[in-house]
Amino acid sequence: MHTIFPNWPIQSPQFINDPYPFYRERREISPIGQTRAGPWCLTGYDVIEKVLRHPDIGVHKAQHGLVDENSSIRHLSERWVIFCDPPVHTRIRRLVGQSFHRLVKEEAKSIITEVLDNLLTEFENKREIEFINEFAYPLPLYVILKLIGVPAEDWARVTEWVKPLAVMIDPYVSTPYSFEQIETAASSLNDYLTLLTDNKRKQPSQDVISHLTHDKNNGDQLSTEDLISNISFLLFAGHETTVNLLGNGLYAALKDQTHWKYLVHSPEKIPLAVEELLRYDSPIQLTIKRALKDIKIGGCAISAGSELRLFLGAANRDPDHFENPEQLMLDRSPNPHLAFGKGDHSCMGTTLARLEGKMAFEMLVQNFPKMELIESAPPRKIGLNLRGLARLPLSLGR
Repeated sequence: MHTIFPNWPIQSPQFINDPYPFYRERREISPIGQTRAGPWCLTGYDVIEKVLRHPDIGVHKAQHGLVDENSSIRHLSERWVIFCDPPVHTRIRRLVGQSFHRLVKEEAKSIITEVLDNLLTEFENKREIEFINEFAYPLPLYVILKLIGVPAEDWARVTEWVKPLAVMIDPYVSTPYSFEQIETAASSLNDYLTLLTDNKRKQPSQDVISHLTHDKNNGDQLSTEDLISNISFLLFAGHETTVNLLGNGLYAALKDQTHWKYLVHSPEKIPLAVEELLRYDSPIQLTIKRALKDIKIGGCAISAGSELRLFLGAANRDPDHFENPEQLMLDRSPNPHLAFGKGDHSCMGTTLARLEGKMAFEMLVQNFPKMELIESAPPRKIGLNLRGLARLPLSLGR
């Protein structure tokens, strides 16, 4: 017999504001069990890591069941690398990753520096800012737009098309967009990227789209459809995780000024601190998988086709792997958190997110050492997969 869990109140204010007591309670009963609704719920580090690396586990396209198969959003996201199993996933990740990682290595640091300098200039005459919309959102968004090759004059309209795509990553997200608005955004983004890709073929430059349209890996190259689909994915995924890393992380550091002063006086510890902030309040809380065959995980027999919900945020608070897991320890090392997943489907933007986090916190502690929270409990965005703040008002300490 395996454990049967009651359903969580996932849309309650208590769960949205702080899911970790719910995780802890369930993990203490059993690190794996089946919910009354049918899906399996995993909250233990060991069972989650095993599933993430298991060859008989595939992706789960729960979001696609919510939209018509002929819809624009379905067409645009169908070939997103996160929604593909091998061998399709292996090929797309290899081809996209080759160009993306090269550009991150060669260009990202200078682009991040440029964006941070511009943001700092905007804050020159301000005493207060709303951190999410004035810093955490524009930093990674402008970086990924420039890396991909979107001209600066198009950033505003591309941003408006990208925002509604969150519903395909997190079906539980509270979205202000109607289905018609999501469809219009997906169609407009697809048309725009098609035209941009054609232009990059004729006039290439130092960006991801140009590399993807001209580079070949052992004679292999993405089709235009696969290229456009996964560029749209990078536009969304390439900033959303970092927005929540910056927002969750800065809030956690400022809640106790001891943590913030530690970073101000020990900026060389920021790389370790970024890893701990990723663990402590993970920007991606949940990933959903599907059993491709009958398998056994944690002593439980799981049938082919079963849905498995892997709560990464719960794994990152597992006391069997982290000493005092409920405490924020900015110098924690080692720190084998699962914030970016593991295995073949680990986050492709890990290097970029870490670099953005490191450089952002270095800039903040250097320029705003007396920064403080204005609201002790700022509101959270409603969602289950993605965890972040809706706003974070700050005093810059001037």
